[in-house]
Amino acid sequence: MNLAHASPQRRALRWGVVLLVCAGALWLAFHLQDVFNPLLLGLLFAYMLNPLVEAAEARGVSRSKAVTVLFGVVFLILSLGTLYLTFKAAQGFADVQRQLVGERVLDPEDEHDRSLIDQSLGKPPPPPVDHQGPAVFEPHPHVAFVRSGSEGFFLDRNDDGKRQVGKIEQVTALVSAELGARNIDREDLTKLARGIEGHASSFTQWGIKLTEGLRKSFTKVGHFFSYLMLVPVYTFFLLMSFTGLVQTAREHLPGPYRSQVVDIVRKIDVQVAAFFRGKLLLCLVKGVVTWIGLWISGVPFSFAIGIAAGFLSIVPFIGPVIAGGLSLFLAYSGQDEFLRAVIGIGITLAAAEGVEAVTQPVILGAEVGMNPILLLLSFFVFGELFGLFGLLLAVPIMSVFKTLFEELLLPEIQALAREPADPGEGGGHPPALSGPALPTFARAPRPEPEA
Repeated sequence: MNLAHASPQRRALRWGVVLLVCAGALWLAFHLQDVFNPLLLGLLFAYMLNPLVEAAEARGVSRSKAVTVLFGVVFLILSLGTLYLTFKAAQGFADVQRQLVGERVLDPEDEHDRSLIDQSLGKPPPPPVDHQGPAVFEPHPHVAFVRSGSEGFFLDRNDDGKRQVGKIEQVTALVSAELGARNIDREDLTKLARGIEGHASSFTQWGIKLTEGLRKSFTKVGHFFSYLMLVPVYTFFLLMSFTGLVQTAREHLPGPYRSQVVDIVRKIDVQVAAFFRGKLLLCLVKGVVTWIGLWISGVPFSFAIGIAAGFLSIVPFIGPVIAGGLSLFLAYSGQDEFLRAVIGIGITLAAAEGVEAVTQPVILGAEVGMNPILLLLSFFVFGELFGLFGLLLAVPIMSVFKTLFEELLLPEIQALAREPADPGEGGGHPPALSGPALPTFARAPRPEPEA
């Protein structure tokens, strides 16, 4: 039977079945979110990249070629970016190691170190036992860095004639000096050991929690690599068939409501597209500002930290917190230098937030216009319900609800507000049908006093 000519009871039954099936699908998707999250993320990326593919199609390029070229360009950019970050990370880890360990003091008792010391003094190393023929002296490449100081021979990597003390050695010396200043004796150390034994159960519980946290972290790492493999695959095939999916969904909409549903979806698309594409541009601007500020402050990895902070700012407060923490850790080199770095990092993060506050209305425009209280509420609500993805999609989801409310519920509320009041209740006159849709709550004028 055609749904348009069915009885109201049968139509209500069919709509009830459809809504029940949709609710069951949403319940199943919520409990299988680890399975569906890569698919939803791929659909999100396909939605964001689809305008580029449509622009290529408008120039006469087939969709398959456009998608393939787009993925090739994205893969090339990601590969070059990964190589660059890997190279910079290797350099940074070497710098961090030198800062932690410092310039190593050579041990005369060690055979390798003894050979370096002898070569620095002009003594050739002894030839190998099985060596035949004239001995050829080839100095070790580290010999050029060997210097002599008050602590003995050391490797002067900076070639400044002074030994750089590592942070580990600095902390050890500071703790030793503090213990010596407090006259910590063996009895106090014994009391400390007994106190630690008394709290052994607490330490055990802490260790169990740490182990459980590590297990969950490794599980999340496994999920990350599964996302890394599945999301590009989902994105590619969804992007290839995106137009067909949209057309199929449009053809299966209820005929009497098709035009209204398409109009609502179009308005939602305008708001969501304005948010995502505008937010990406805003993140890029904020990342560049953060990068320049950190670079001026002398923070290592300023480019990587700045760009990461910019794109992580999609989630409120995450970008500045991570960028600030990493920058402070990498910038630590001494009291005076660290204080200057803290001031520079603080000014940089404040400037980036100021740029975001100023440029956000310009970039996003009035298409996503939403009350700030509603915006903050959406982050808290959807973050609590759906975690990280809830934070990422809070504004688009709230935009969808806002559009549905304005298109479906608000007209009914306005119609109820225009209905005439019952004359039997209060004896008032019904308001004019041409009056405002909602009450203005304006104060009534005071009556004139009688003469």
